[in-house]
Amino acid sequence: MPDFFLVGTWNDWRDLQPLSYCNAGQTYSATIQCYDAPGTLEFQILQGANWQKRFYPADDSADILGPGNKHGANWKAEIPYGCRSLKFIWDPRSRRSLKWCFYDQ
Repeated sequence: MPDFFLVGTWNDWRDLQPLSYCNAGQTYSATIQCYDAPGTLEFQILQGANWQKRFYPADDSADILGPGNKHGANWKAEIPYGCRSLKFIWDPRSRRSLKWCFYDQ
């Protein structure tokens, strides 16, 4: 089973999107399709597909908190017009980081 999963509003929080190893297992990535551009997507990262082990943004900073069971503390991405997919890069080491970028093809 993959170590980390994305979950979010693109499928009403139902299906877990596995994050795949990249960069020699130091980071993870996943790409989702965007069907409602423009718009806003909300999401969290789960460790081991466990809803009790969520990673989420801190309320007032760029820090990433978790793992914990924090409902409603979500990242939000404003999806631009014409965006077809969204790629995520997750680095769970030390300070942790999450980046995303938009693609129109």
